[in-house]
Amino acid sequence: MKKKNEKLVYGIYYRKSSEAEDRQAQSIPDQIRDTDAIIKRENLAASIKFAGESQSAFTIGRPIFADLVKAIMDGKINAILVWHANRLARNPVDAGMLLYLMDEGKLKEIRTMSRTFINNASDKFMLQLEFGMSKKDSDDKSEVVKRALEGRAKRGLPNGVAHIGYLNDKPPDKGNRDWIQDPVRYPLVKKILTRMLTGKYSVREMCEYAKNDLKLTTPMRKRLGGRPIALSYMYTFLRDPIHAGFFFQETDGDRI
Repeated sequence: MKKKNEKLVYGIYYRKSSEAEDRQAQSIPDQIRDTDAIIKRENLAASIKFAGESQSAFTIGRPIFADLVKAIMDGKINAILVWHANRLARNPVDAGMLLYLMDEGKLKEIRTMSRTFINNASDKFMLQLEFGMSKKDSDDKSEVVKRALEGRAKRGLPNGVAHIGYLNDKPPDKGNRDWIQDPVRYPLVKKILTRMLTGKYSVREMCEYAKNDLKLTTPMRKRLGGRPIALSYMYTFLRDPIHAGFFFQETDGDRI
């Protein structure tokens, strides 16, 4: 429990990831703006800002969070300012560490935009509920996504980014999005596979044929693609079952 007039030194933590768990969370610049407003309003001059972290809290291993915990254990800070408790933990290991640090008296306070948790039984119980709700929310979203992918696979619809020779279709109904033939690359892919089936050419020769004769390039993505076919890519391409008309989807440890 915080002693009267005890000085608090805040570690300010920001986190945002691209996963489903964070769809409703503020961006890191917005979190900085909101926490800066609290610092100014409450005159929290004694504080250390940690770099924003773009990583899921569903699993352990966040480097900036680890720095935050180490700073608490080393006595450099004894309180945390964060946009919401779910920015800190969505898994029981990280949540347990913060509660343990409170039990040890090293962490005196966790302040969010909506409330403050101090080191007493009632607040630690409420904080544990916050962490538990965050964990359940992540689990629920993960389950929904997994079931949706399984349902698509059972309907014969492949998941993820289309492989070479195909494009991702974008009909209005997202649940029924399929792969369609790439008008540029599909005819070239067909020529490569037809030649491969003769059994007369090595993988290296097939790669040279694709690169020099067909001028086949990898599909364009946001940051990568549009490059000549490499030998390693050719090995992956020739082993891809999608070109034989089937694919695999992992579901609860099983394949369908």
